[in-house]
Amino acid sequence: MGYSYSLPLVLVIGQPPRAAMAASEVSDVVAGHADVISGRGPAEVAALVREDGRDVAVVVIVASDLDVDETLEELTRLHAFDIDDVRIVVVSWNAEHRDMSRAVDSGRLHALVANPTEGIVGFMVASEVRGWLMDHAHEALTLPAEPNAPGGQSAFLETLNSSDEVLVSRLMAWIERALGPRAVLYLEEGTRLTRQGYPMEGVYVVLRGGVALTRQAGSEKLLLHHASTGPMVGLVSLTSGREAHFTATATTDSEVVHLSIEQLDRALRLAPQMGVVLAALSMRSLTARLMRSEELQFERNELNRQLEAERARLTETLRALEEARLELVSQARFATLGELSAGVAHELNNPVAAIKGVAGHIPSDLSSLLTGHPQEGLLREILDAVASRSSVPTSVQRAARREVEAATGDPEFAWGIVGAGVADPELAIRAHGSIPKSAMGAAGLAGAARNIEVATTRISELVHSLRSYSRPESELEEHVDINVTIDDTLHLLSHRLHEVEVVREFGTLPEITARPSQLGQVWTNIVVNAVDALDGPGRIEITTSTLDSDSVRVVIRDNGPGIPPDVLPRIFEPRFSTKKGTVRYGLGLGMGISRRIVEEHGGTLTAESEPGCTEMTVTLPMAGPNKEEE
Repeated sequence: MGYSYSLPLVLVIGQPPRAAMAASEVSDVVAGHADVISGRGPAEVAALVREDGRDVAVVVIVASDLDVDETLEELTRLHAFDIDDVRIVVVSWNAEHRDMSRAVDSGRLHALVANPTEGIVGFMVASEVRGWLMDHAHEALTLPAEPNAPGGQSAFLETLNSSDEVLVSRLMAWIERALGPRAVLYLEEGTRLTRQGYPMEGVYVVLRGGVALTRQAGSEKLLLHHASTGPMVGLVSLTSGREAHFTATATTDSEVVHLSIEQLDRALRLAPQMGVVLAALSMRSLTARLMRSEELQFERNELNRQLEAERARLTETLRALEEARLELVSQARFATLGELSAGVAHELNNPVAAIKGVAGHIPSDLSSLLTGHPQEGLLREILDAVASRSSVPTSVQRAARREVEAATGDPEFAWGIVGAGVADPELAIRAHGSIPKSAMGAAGLAGAARNIEVATTRISELVHSLRSYSRPESELEEHVDINVTIDDTLHLLSHRLHEVEVVREFGTLPEITARPSQLGQVWTNIVVNAVDALDGPGRIEITTSTLDSDSVRVVIRDNGPGIPPDVLPRIFEPRFSTKKGTVRYGLGLGMGISRRIVEEHGGTLTAESEPGCTEMTVTLPMAGPNKEEE
């Protein structure tokens, strides 16, 4: 026939004489459209293919003496051609086969010819050659049909390929040929053709319109099929005791033909050819319903996946809302503290100032009273010693009392003069010999004045520290001294630090832009956590330094038991606490809020811990958070 392409090859593998007979039969049928190469085994035909160099269209395995799976695997290993691009035909005279599992599983088996009659092998191979040529965009060849069989497609396959309209037309023609003309029923939208659970009195042929199938499941009504209902309604229900599985409802004004069971049976007996049409309609309808069911399953799986993702997002949102709620609780607590601090600071400031002012006059009034006193010089020396003395350890005071008592023989005087603030034994001894009562009185007044000054100074410092908590959180201040904010916090926490040695190693820091009240909250949380971890005597070191030209660093270190490695990554989580070395779930907000505050300032808060040392490091930019972060 003169095609411009090279003819493909057909390989016949097997032992003579059956393989030879098959090769001869195939050659006669495909001559001019493909060439045949035969061999006893895979290696032999593979060598011939390599030598020839053309494409392979079909491999015929004569399975009398060959294992099909092993033959295909060996052809695959030999790589003489693409085994996945060929069509496999197995010719067999065996009653059963246990050597085709892998061939079937891989989808390589295209046809099995069992106990072939004359001409059938050539016909089957010719069909596969035609299919291969069509797959490779060659002109399809007109090859001989099966010997002794009518040409063209079988009636059943031809019927399956017809449209629903054609099938309904053929069905009605057979029905009317057997039963005579049928009356057409015109049904309004919403009319039920069948009702779920009720006996079936017949079937309906839908000539025009739409029908939906629904099923009641408990209190829920499920739409199962609409577009896939098909033109035959009720036929499937006849297989299960004539009870309707579904409720079939007309979704539009429809035209239908009703057939009772007896009429359908009579038509099938008088025109058995209509059975082919009924079978085709049923298969098409069931196939459509099956495909729709699969689509619904896929849609349900996709909805479940989306619901699961939505559930995960909702869970995350709820977690975030819970964190926000807890942060609001903490912020409200500190806001209340700020209001109380402002009120307390205001109420304390005026009386403290008055006390401090009055106390400031006591030394000058004493000085005036001493003018002209016979021992004025000694008394003034005592007043100056008491007023200027620094804090004296209790052990030094006890030693001074013992020395004065030994020198004067007067324990009452020794106790009074040293207790009044005269820590110098020599001065106390000179005072006893001259003016014991006056000296003790003057020392007592001077000591009281000094104590008042120390107390009012302490109260003033606390008032100043409280004021830092009363500033609005939204106020971003410039020129904030980090060292001062830490000192203010330590003043407020002094009642918690009686057993703790606090070591300050403050560097010379530039002032930064920040919110002092929020930084005080950070220092409070970190120091309180350290004190709780120590649970008694211990040491807290606070070091401040300039990290670079743009930021400062604060390191707060304690010598407590440390945080376990598996717990350390979680200390910034809400509702998580490691107080006193044990894992607790409670309010647990401090460290999480502290990190948020530091990050809102544009800085970082990190934690490192090992047994005997926990270190919190805060880094803050000098310029404060940028405008985008704000």
